[in-house]
Amino acid sequence: MSWDDLEGAGVDASASEVDTRRFGFPVARVRVGRRSTDDEAVAGVLEAFERLRPDVLVARWPADRVRLAGALTRHGLEVLPADTLVYWEGDAAAASGDGADDVVPLAEAPHLAGAVGDLVAATFADYPTHYLASRAFRPDLVLAGYVDWARRTAGEHPEEVLLRLVDGAPAAVATTARVDGGRATEVLLAGTHPDHRGRGVYRALLTGVLGAACAAGSQRLVISTQASNTAVQRAWCGLGLRPVSAWTTVHLRRG
Repeated sequence: MSWDDLEGAGVDASASEVDTRRFGFPVARVRVGRRSTDDEAVAGVLEAFERLRPDVLVARWPADRVRLAGALTRHGLEVLPADTLVYWEGDAAAASGDGADDVVPLAEAPHLAGAVGDLVAATFADYPTHYLASRAFRPDLVLAGYVDWARRTAGEHPEEVLLRLVDGAPAAVATTARVDGGRATEVLLAGTHPDHRGRGVYRALLTGVLGAACAAGSQRLVISTQASNTAVQRAWCGLGLRPVSAWTTVHLRRG
C-alpha cells in the first residue's frame, strides 16, 4: 500500500490479485482510514470477508487504534499481529552530501537493468516483512515478490529506479513513485547489498534520491519501514527526515 492508499478516508478493501496468484490462495487487503470509527472499521472488515472471501485479509490501520484488534476478535476473527509500519518525510531540497554523484537513474544506464533483480534479492533476503508473520506465506515466494516488483518497475519505469554505484557496479537500489498529486516522491523499495553495508552507501543513495526528487519538482520525500528497522531510521535522521505516521499491519482470518 502506498502513501496515497493509506492516507485516504473511510474503509477500503479489495482483492489482491498479485498475492493470490503468487501464494496460491485468496488474499485481500483492507485499509482503515483515520476518520473512521472502530464500529465502521469492524463493519468494513466483515463486509470485505463476505464480499471477497479471502483466506487471509491483510489489514492496515493507524497504530493508535489500539482497541480495533480486540473488537475484531469479539466478532470471531483471528488477528495475527504482523508489523508496525512507520512513515518519515522530509524536504526534498534539504539534503546534500558526498556520493550522490554516483547515484544514477536506471533510465540513464539501461545496461544495468539486469542487475536490479539480483541486487533486490540479496538486499531483501533477510528483510522482516509483514508476510513472514504468517506461515501461510512462503518466505521464498515473499522474496520473489520483491524481486518481481523491482524487475517490473525497472522494465516499465526505469526513470523511477535509482542505483548507487561503487567502482561502477550497483551496490544499492531504490524504486520510487510520485504521490500526493505529484507534490511528493515516495521511496517504495530501498536497500544496500550486504557486502556494502556500514560504509555510507545507503546514505549516499538517499541523498541522490532526494536530489532526483527535487529536480523532478517534488517538494517532499516520503519513505517507510518496519518500526524495528532502526538502522535506516538513524540514516533518515541524518538527512533531516522526521517521523510523521505509524500504521499497524495484521493478518485476519475467520476463527
